Amino acid sequence: MYCGDDVSSVVLDIGSYQVRSGYSGEDVPRSVLPSVVGVEACYGQQDVEMEAGGIISSNQTKRTGIVVGQTEIGMRRDGMDVQSIFDQDGILKFDYLDEIINKSLIENLMVNILETPILFSENAIHNKEMRMKLTEYMFEKYKIPALFIVKDPVLAAFSCGRSSALILDSGH
Repeated sequence: MYCGDDVSSVVLDIGSYQVRSGYSGEDVPRSVLPSVVGVEACYGQQDVEMEAGGIISSNQTKRTGIVVGQTEIGMRRDGMDVQSIFDQDGILKFDYLDEIINKSLIENLMVNILETPILFSENAIHNKEMRMKLTEYMFEKYKIPALFIVKDPVLAAFSCGRSSALILDSGH
């Protein structure tokens, strides 16, 4: 239930270089992470069929583990691929969004996500389908009480106390 300015919400700004999160009304974000994740691939044999003492087929499966955070990105690991959380068109990859939310909101801010409204900032190129997918994902996966999605340039204008402005966005 919304009670005016007494409700403390969490702001999650996922940019092309950094993921910034913090509480609304504060001047600076409390958590800043890189906008990349490390995907670790381990190959192993899963189904090996034996017939007359010989191997007939061997199916190799790929298991991925996603690693988020500055300590993992700063160190070199064999078999780890560093990937952006955006695809080539600048659309958010939902496979990696879960890890970003867990690291930034739950681990760093220690927020009870079931009780806290969330404000998402989004790229100016996101369309209605992307917003609907993000809304559905957040309500079904995390059971959040409230969600507000707003474009980055609008937030920049509001942060200066203006309802309209000319914004130059030099992100990815």
